Amino acid sequence: MTRYEFLKSCGFTGGALFALLSCVKEEDSYVEALTRNPDGSFMNPDGTLVGGGTEGGGPDESFLVSTEELEGIDFLYRVDVTNALYARLLIRNNYVVVGNTFVLALSREGRYIAATVVCSHENNRTVTYRNGEWYCPQHGARYSMTGAGLNDYGARGIKVYKTAFDGQTIVIYE
Repeated sequence: MTRYEFLKSCGFTGGALFALLSCVKEEDSYVEALTRNPDGSFMNPDGTLVGGGTEGGGPDESFLVSTEELEGIDFLYRVDVTNALYARLLIRNNYVVVGNTFVLALSREGRYIAATVVCSHENNRTVTYRNGEWYCPQHGARYSMTGAGLNDYGARGIKVYKTAFDGQTIVIYE
């Protein structure tokens, strides 16, 4: 993937994208991807192990389903964690926004969780995962992992989705 494609996928547009690309040298034009080890772990391009961060590592293997089970799920969105865009999902207490529709996170407990990116307070697409809860930085709306509102701004709650993971692919479904 080129740096341009990577930055576009991260949401950079217009002047910000131009400014970031103007600083790139020819030798910096490609973003290296993760590699999967035979034991199922992942390595960064520099050879360091992914998922060994301060949050206690990667996904808890007790939550894995078989690939056959995963293929049988009628999913809304599918994520391949071997793609460098989703490397954050291999470290606990991190999240990504996927498809501008879902917030997908690896909880502190090592389980994949998903919610809508749309805040129920004013329908802004700004919901994130923070400290074990869903959070909208626009006005401070807070939601539990089940989607229940935790303060006045989040009183109406948000939609939470089911997830399944087979060791490489995460699916979000209802």
